[in-house]
Amino acid sequence: MGDTSNGAPKPTPKPALALAGVVATLAFALGGCSVVAPKANDIANTIEFEGHGTTTIATVSPWPLDKSVAFFCLRDPGNAFSVDTPTPPATAGCTPADVSTKDDRLTAKLDPTSLDPATAAAFAGQERWFIAVAGSRGPVAFATRFTVTNPVQSS
Repeated sequence: MGDTSNGAPKPTPKPALALAGVVATLAFALGGCSVVAPKANDIANTIEFEGHGTTTIATVSPWPLDKSVAFFCLRDPGNAFSVDTPTPPATAGCTPADVSTKDDRLTAKLDPTSLDPATAAAFAGQERWFIAVAGSRGPVAFATRFTVTNPVQSS
């Protein structure tokens, strides 16, 4: 689950998925038509980091969803971040990421130079970060959180 070649611990995803009811409803409504919906283990099981100058880039895959959001957080947003509420609570100290999706990957970028100095310093000094991502495509919606070792400190 994630790149551990640098010796860092594996990130820990914490899924919140509203998929089973949707799939069951679709199967019933379509009455025998073949519908392939993503399964929970087919979404967001890998997160990798890279740096470009001051920018930290997190890539989550597979990510077969559109309408996506991502946040870099100082504290775990917990179950308050979900499919129904894809905005973390203020108490989690989250910063919205610049998000794009392509080729079943979600890319979230954080540039600390765009943050206020206190928030940038908090991210730089924090041992663990939390990455919260959510998205949907058609009837499928998914949200999860990763706990990761600060990628800036570990690089």
